[in-house]
This record gives sequence, structure tokens and C-alpha cells, in this order.
Amino acid sequence: MVDLLDRLNIQQKLMACFSLGFLLCLLLLGIVLNRMVSQDALEQAGRSALGQMQQADASLVSVERLLKADFVRLSKNEEMRLGSGLTIYSEQTGNENGILEMNPEAKGGFELRAYQMFQRFAKEHEKVTAAVTYGMRDGGYVQYPAVTRENNFDPRKLYWYRDGMAAGESGLLFVSKPFQGAGGKPVIGFYSLVWTLEEEPLGVLGLQLDLSALLNMVLPEASDSKDGWMVLDGEDAILIDGKHPDAVFRKLADANLGDISLMGQKKEGIHRIKLDDSEKYAVIYVSETTGLKYIRLLEADEVMAGVGDMRMALLMFLLLAAVMSFFGSRWLAKKITAPFRAMEEKAEAIGAGRLKESSEWSESDDEVGRLSFAFQEMAGGLRRRLEGIKEEAGRLAGVSRQLTEEIVHCREASLEATEKTKEITAAEEQQTQTVGEVAGQLAELAESLSRASEGVRGIGKITHQLGRTASDGRDGLQEAAGKLEEAQKRTASATEVASVLDQKALQVAELIKSIEEMAEQLNLLALNAAVESARAGNSKERSKFTAVAEEVRQLSEQSSKAARKSVLVISAMQQDAQQAAAAVKETEQAVESGRKCVRQRAEELSRLGQQLEQIDDILKGVASAVQSLDGSGKRIKAAAEQVEWGSRKSADAAEGVSKAAKSQTDAIERLEKRSRELTGAAEKLRESTEGFEL
Repeated sequence: MVDLLDRLNIQQKLMACFSLGFLLCLLLLGIVLNRMVSQDALEQAGRSALGQMQQADASLVSVERLLKADFVRLSKNEEMRLGSGLTIYSEQTGNENGILEMNPEAKGGFELRAYQMFQRFAKEHEKVTAAVTYGMRDGGYVQYPAVTRENNFDPRKLYWYRDGMAAGESGLLFVSKPFQGAGGKPVIGFYSLVWTLEEEPLGVLGLQLDLSALLNMVLPEASDSKDGWMVLDGEDAILIDGKHPDAVFRKLADANLGDISLMGQKKEGIHRIKLDDSEKYAVIYVSETTGLKYIRLLEADEVMAGVGDMRMALLMFLLLAAVMSFFGSRWLAKKITAPFRAMEEKAEAIGAGRLKESSEWSESDDEVGRLSFAFQEMAGGLRRRLEGIKEEAGRLAGVSRQLTEEIVHCREASLEATEKTKEITAAEEQQTQTVGEVAGQLAELAESLSRASEGVRGIGKITHQLGRTASDGRDGLQEAAGKLEEAQKRTASATEVASVLDQKALQVAELIKSIEEMAEQLNLLALNAAVESARAGNSKERSKFTAVAEEVRQLSEQSSKAARKSVLVISAMQQDAQQAAAAVKETEQAVESGRKCVRQRAEELSRLGQQLEQIDDILKGVASAVQSLDGSGKRIKAAAEQVEWGSRKSADAAEGVSKAAKSQTDAIERLEKRSRELTGAAEKLRESTEGFEL
């Protein structure tokens, strides 16, 4: 069922819903109308049957009234009021069987006349009269037609005599309940008191009527076994039943007649029962006048016989309505689905990129019209959005291309920076090696100066002044080293180290120059000492001057050799520093302030040299120079070690910069890749939007 519904379109579903709904309504209407028609036919049949029973009961009452009037006239007949001498059967002896024959003709007299009157009355009402009886107060009795009686028969002992006597004394006519008469027929009796002329009760005159004959007279259908009439007394005893004569005078509930046996408990009206394996309707009427209960059995087919034409007309109407509903639902479904078809065509056009196509939209104010308007607005909004997306896609593609170009430039610059960093690293490594060699040479120089210092230690005064001046120079060099360290910390690069190394080399060159000058002065001092030794007349003093001159000459030669060797090393270091400076020429401006500080310290050292030139005493100058050289050698060694450490630091920093530059290059390459992908996506987006006809 679900698969079938899925295969149907909206129009077919709407047609199916409308048609099935209308057919269901028509079916319900048909059921209701059929029930109404059936109920109406049933009610008509019930009313017809009730009318017949009411008419029959009214006719019965009319006939009874006529009979009562004739019977009352008979009871007031003058001869009846004067008559006497009827046979008293209680005083007669019957035959061997105890039976007495009734023979009014043999009796004669009043009995014969009464018998003849009764005979005439019976002939006048031949169809309904069962018997005419008369019982007198003395026990006499006569009856038409004549019958036999048993011995000791006394009418005064019968109920009708007593009740008739009691009712007559009250001026009333006694009517008995139906009872079974001769031949088993139902009989009712009228009993009237006969008065003498002196208005004395004389006897009770009775008229027994054949109830079945009476009913047949007023209701001929009652005796038809096919018609299904039943008459019950006030106690639901069956009086007349044409289909079940054996059930007469039996209680309806005890008659074992199927569902009809339950009708005694039903109220007046029409009831559906099942009798003899067929459905029937029982119409019940209870007469308030006679107290009789009438039951009319109707065949269900006969009751509904007149409904067939009405049902056929109803069926034709339903078929016509169904056909009209089919075409109406088809028209309505087409009317409803037309906007949906337009929206479907527009949706297909949108899916194909044809946004500029126009469609017919519903202009109704219902939900479909509002949906159509909303879809139209959606299509327009989509078109505007796609136009904006197309424009922005073009812009994005241009920006993405520009970004890719910039990333390419950045990658090239990063590669170039990486190469420069490698060059700086190589230069720093070479500079570090050179500084190591200088440090070794300076260590040797420091040892030589230490030995020279020991040689002049005896001259305390001269060496004291020279040590104080050298201390000032040392402080200046330490301050210069601090400035250089501060410059190194600021730059944190190989350029600063190269510049500081260059300045240090210059300072060391000047110090070595000062050492050479001091060595020359020491040489002159040795010559003067030799001259003075030659002049001295005392041999002991001459030997002292000769020993001092020899020591000073050796010190001068050693200082000259160390200075020359330092000049060679410093010269190589300057060449290496110049090479490093040439490699990092682009960074010179960043360490210019450090160079200025170092130059200031160089000027201070120059002033120190001037002070040493002004030493009046050669020994003081030698001691001071030796002490100065010793301290300078140590400071130079420390500076060289500091320069070496700075070179290593610079090399490490350069290596870190190289790694960072490589990582940056890799990141730029990845960014370039993503940028190219973004450019491709932007181009695809632009190409996709160009597929829409806006």
C-alpha cells in the first residue's frame, strides 16, 4: 500500500483522497438512507398492521355492543319475565351413565317457548352464537342448542350464575373472560339478570359467543394460517392462532413457539423476531377496551418488498454522485497541483542553472498561493545571492592569485635569508677559529710578560707607578669590554661579534705598538746601562750595571719577538675580521654605537700611552710597561676568550636563525600550497556560478 502511494503523484493522491472521501461519505449516506428507507417501510407496515388491529378491535366492540343490545332486549322480554317451570336437573335421575337428556319439546310450556326464542336469537346471530342459556333461582335450566347434562346438575352452582346474579343486582351486565367452549373453541359469555314484573330476580340469562367466529367476522385474515395473526387474552393465553391451532388456550410463554413466545413480555409496537428459520416482524397491539392483545406476524421480505425500487434509485444516485465526484476531484486536484507543477518546473530550471526563466505563479490568497509567492521570492533571492557569490568568487580568485604571488616572493626572500644566514654562520665559524689562535698567542705573550715582570720586581717604586697607570688602562679596557658585551647583547648576532673583534684587533695592535716602543726604550736603556758600566770605575758597580743591562736587553728582545709574532697573528685576525665584516656588511649600522664605545676606550688607552711617554725615569717606565703588559696580556686573553665565546654564541644564534628560516620557508611553502588550492577552489566556484543563467 505504501509503495503504491509512493508511485502516485500529488494530483493522483489528491484525486484518490477526494474520491475516496466522497465515496465514503456517499457510502455512509447510502447506509443511513437505506436504514431510513427500511425503517420507514417497517414503520409503514407496522402502522398498517396496527391500523388493521385497531380497526378489528373497534369492529369487535361494535359487534359486541349490538349483540349486547339484542341480548338485553331478550332478557327483558315479557314472556321471559313471566316464565317459570323449567326442568330442574338436580331433581332428575339420569340413565345408567348419569346423563340426562334435555328435551324442551317434550317438556313444552315455558321451557319450549324459551327454547324457541333462543333458537330464533341464535339464527339471527348464527355466525357468532355458540349457546343461549337460562338458569332460574329454583334450579331450572334450559339451553339452546339442547345438550345432555349430568345428574345433580344445578346452574346455581356455576360461576356465571353467581357473577351474573351479583352484577344484575347492581344493574350491570356481566361479561366473562374467554374460556374454552364446546369443540375447544374460545368463547366469551354475556350474562344478564332476568327480573320479574315485580322487579324480583328471577334467573340469569346467558349468551355464549364464539370468539373466533366473531373475530373472523370483523377480521377475516385472522383465520388464515399464512397471514400470521394471533389474539391473546389479558393473561397472554392464546385465543386465536391460525398457524398453530394446537396452541390455543395455552400460555404464550409455554407454547414453545420460538421468539414469538417472548412477545408476551414485549410492549406495544413492532419487534424483529426469528420464527421457523426465517426473519419476521411482530406487531403488537393491546386493546384498552377489550383487554385483548393482538399480534400480527409480518414476513421481512414482504415488508421490504417496496424498498427495492427505492434502493435501486438510491444506488443510481450514489453512482452518479461517485462519477461526478471523480471528475470534480480531478478538476480540483488539477487546480491545486497547477502551482506545484509550476514550482516543480522552476525548481528543475534552478537545478539546471536557468534562473532567468520565468514561470506562471498562483495569485490566489490561499496557502497554495502564499507558498507559490514564497517560492517565487526564494527563486529571486537565490538569483540575487548567486549573483553576489559570482561577483565575490571573481574577487576571491583575484585576491587568491595576488596572495599566491606574495607568498612566492616571501618564499624567495626566505630562501635568500637562509643563504645569507648560512654565509654568516660559516664566517662566524672561521672567526671563532681565528680568535682561538689569537687567544693562544696572547697566552704565550702573557707568560713572557710575566717573566719580564719578575725581572723588574725589585724596582718597586717605578713598577708601582707603572702598575697604577696600567690599572687605569685595565679599568678602561674592562669598561670597553662591558660596552662590547652590552653591544653584543643588543645585537645578539654575528655582525656585532665581527665588529667587536675588529675593534679588539685594533686595540691589540696599538698595544703591541706600545710594546714595541717600550722594547726600543728598553734597548736604549740597556745601551745607556752598558755605557754607564763602561764609565764606572769600580768593577763591582760595573758588573751590576752590566747584569742589569743584560737583563733589560734580553727583556727588550723577548718583547720585540712577542710583539712581532702578535703583529702577525693580529694581522691574520684583522684579515679574518675584515672578511667576516665583508660578509655581514648589511648589519654594520646595527653595531655602530658599539664601535664608538670601543673607540672611546681606545682613546683612553692612547692617553695612557702618552702618560707612559712622560715617565721621567726609564726604570719607572719599564716597570710600568712590564706591569701594563702583564695586565694587558691577561685582559687581552680574557677579551679573546670573550670574543671566542661571543663567536660561538653568534654561531649558535646564526644556526637557530637558519633553522627558523628553514621552518619559515617550509611554512611559506605550505601556505603557498594552500593558497594555490584556495585559488583553484575560487576558480571552480567562479566556473560553477558562471553555469547559472542569471
